[in-house]
Amino acid sequence: MRRLALAWVVLSALPFAACSDGDSTANGDGTSGSSTTEGGSSSSSGETSNPSSGKSGSSAGKGSTAGSNANAGTNATAGTNATAGTSATGGTNATAGTSATAGTTSGGLSGAGGASGDAGAGGDNGEAPVAGAAAGGEPNGGAAGAPSDACDVACVNGTCDNGTCSCNNGWAGAACDTCADHFTGNSCDSCADHFTGAACDSCASGFGGVACDTCTGHFTGAACDTCEAGFAGPLCDECAAGRGGASCTTCPVCVHGTCDEGILGTGQCECGDLWSGPTCADVSAAQSGCADATREGFVDLEKYPSIAGCSGGFSVAGVLATTSPSCNYGAGDDSDNPTGTGCNVADLCAPSWHVCGSVADVVSASPDGCDGVTLDNDPPLFFATRQSGWGGGNCSDGANDVFGCGNLGATPAGSCSPLNRFSHDFCSQLMAPWTCGGDSQNEANNVTKAGADAGGVLCCKTAN
Repeated sequence: MRRLALAWVVLSALPFAACSDGDSTANGDGTSGSSTTEGGSSSSSGETSNPSSGKSGSSAGKGSTAGSNANAGTNATAGTNATAGTSATGGTNATAGTSATAGTTSGGLSGAGGASGDAGAGGDNGEAPVAGAAAGGEPNGGAAGAPSDACDVACVNGTCDNGTCSCNNGWAGAACDTCADHFTGNSCDSCADHFTGAACDSCASGFGGVACDTCTGHFTGAACDTCEAGFAGPLCDECAAGRGGASCTTCPVCVHGTCDEGILGTGQCECGDLWSGPTCADVSAAQSGCADATREGFVDLEKYPSIAGCSGGFSVAGVLATTSPSCNYGAGDDSDNPTGTGCNVADLCAPSWHVCGSVADVVSASPDGCDGVTLDNDPPLFFATRQSGWGGGNCSDGANDVFGCGNLGATPAGSCSPLNRFSHDFCSQLMAPWTCGGDSQNEANNVTKAGADAGGVLCCKTAN
């Protein structure tokens, strides 16, 4: 009997096998209802989290035996905060506090600003609630694995900007501790040789090329700081004095003109209105009045712009009727036809000029009459006009004698003034190559000149 009684005591202390026929109740907030067990067995209830509300609920099973533990597990989705329920002894476990979820991230990281769960309510026997922890994150809602904006190295000469050093002007490198391209100096605040500008990215004056190591324009020398011959100016893009044209060539000596100097000039002489040629020593035919562009009488073009003494021969006889050129102005002592073969007196004058027709024509063209037609050291010269007369050295209508200006010939009557010379009979007062034929009353129609010497004709400028 004593052994039987002892066995009963031992058996009565062991827990009976759990027979589960209790009903589970589902609560509306996503927590599972309590599951009761008959015969004093413990029951456990799983918790499920409500995704929409972010709350994780738990229900503690009632223990029929005092001191049995009711475990409240949490079933949390990835990245959602869950709080574990607390165990209770001798009573109903308190419902675990709900935790707020603030967005989940892939891989179990809690969203930014995740809040820790509320503490669970105390159980029947006053057990302390356990605060929920953020699943996959840091306590109190800290974000795990968030990118940092700190730089990996100290920015020596710059500032950290979103994890990367932003260098001051002139500096480069991951830590801003080396000089940037084309900068130099202890403080990287000077441009390297041949570079200039705030960013040292432009070539200094005189230099060019990708590396700014070649002379540009008309610079020369080891430092590209000297102008090539003929060039001048800070940028060596101007011509030195006395030079002109794109190559700044030396100007010739301009006798009656000036050089067109400068880089935009021609480097050639610019002649006055009456002069032509490379050195302005010649005159154009139109300005000189002579077909060969060279005057032998009234040579001062500026003083006598409208009258000219033109030397040369002519083979077509007469000075009265021959008004149109016979050889297209191909006469003159400086022409290719100095004897005037095939030419008449009109061929000795330039286009827009004519053989002076009368005393009045000479007066109109020359301010000094025949004075100034020759110079002191000139050879014998006679320049004929179309003026003739009736004889005796008088100027009038007729064809007797030839009148003009020069230092060769007889002196005419006063009626011929300002004309100062005439041929006389048979051109006896003139010299070869002048000839006047065998009619002493018709010299003006018979006169010829077979050579270039001893003058020619007076040419007057035709009015526009």
